[in-house]
Amino acid sequence: MMNQIFLSDMHSNLERMLKLQRQMSTGKLHQHPSDDPLAVGRELSLSTTIFENEQYLKNLDDGMMWLSNTDAALNQITDVIQRIRELAIYAGNGTFEETEYAAIAEELYQLQEELMNTANFSVEGRYLFSGLNATQRPFVRDANGKIIYMGNQLHVEYEVERGVMGQVSLHGREVFPIRYQQYTLASYEAPLSFSWTGRSEILQIRVGDRTAKVLIPEKWSDDDKDGVQEPSDENNFRDPGELVGYSLDELASLINESLAMGDVGKLVSVSVEKDYDRGVQRLVIKGHTGEPLSITSWPSPDFEPLPSDGTTGQPTDHSHIGLASYLGIETSLKSVEFPMGQDIDPTNSPIYWRLESGGNFAEVRIDGGPALS
Repeated sequence: MMNQIFLSDMHSNLERMLKLQRQMSTGKLHQHPSDDPLAVGRELSLSTTIFENEQYLKNLDDGMMWLSNTDAALNQITDVIQRIRELAIYAGNGTFEETEYAAIAEELYQLQEELMNTANFSVEGRYLFSGLNATQRPFVRDANGKIIYMGNQLHVEYEVERGVMGQVSLHGREVFPIRYQQYTLASYEAPLSFSWTGRSEILQIRVGDRTAKVLIPEKWSDDDKDGVQEPSDENNFRDPGELVGYSLDELASLINESLAMGDVGKLVSVSVEKDYDRGVQRLVIKGHTGEPLSITSWPSPDFEPLPSDGTTGQPTDHSHIGLASYLGIETSLKSVEFPMGQDIDPTNSPIYWRLESGGNFAEVRIDGGPALS
């Protein structure tokens, strides 16, 4: 009996010694989460908090550097504008000779160049006044010598604590506002929980005579995101329940960053305005050039042949509602694509359209001809 007690105590002491040796050699109090789940959870949470705080401090340093350089650039711009004002007053003297006016004009041109160079100031390759398009030189001269703004109208922001963003930049239109008509399209109000789960489609954005297109691909997940392995997982097909959807913020980022079918950022800026008190948000698209702005959307050209009368069957993706139409920002409409030579017979099943704009509407009935193109 005594031997058993002695051996048990010795074994316990040996286990404690081995545990202490492991802790000393690894520098870790717990080797596995199962050693003490609550303590390990607190340690992981503390590690995450420390990492986040380090990132917030870095963000604060970057933000302060951005603000400091912006302040220096604005002070220099103010000095140049003050000199331009002095020259404007000085040039009001009606007794000057033509050569003196020419000298003033030359100095004004040089001051304009200095102003543009200051407005194009960059830090570590990022331009201060280009909005979020920080790699784009904000102010350039066109072929006619006119200075034009090439940035967008968004702001650089840093997260300074969890869920708190701090704006640290001004875009070029705020520094040098000009009097021009800005065209803006604002969507219907959507709840803050809005998620767009439509099919793949293309948005065409037209500003003046320039266009750019954005592909918004269908967003879905083919894995076992619910933690339950199902036959439809990892089969490379979109099955019911696998749609993920886009938030309005994700849609705005997708449109702003689109380059594949034209640089959208040169034509418009897309942002999301949120009203947390009312629990709503809306998508806002602002043109850059003061020219008319229009939006058109249509499904990706995934054609499925229609029945002969064109009305009794299901057209391609009949349940699909275009994103622009759903949000109320579509300014023109396109049909689904038909192959060349495809005819529609509305003799027995007439086609009926109702076109609405604001409080006005028109109704169209098409019921003639056995083979309408």
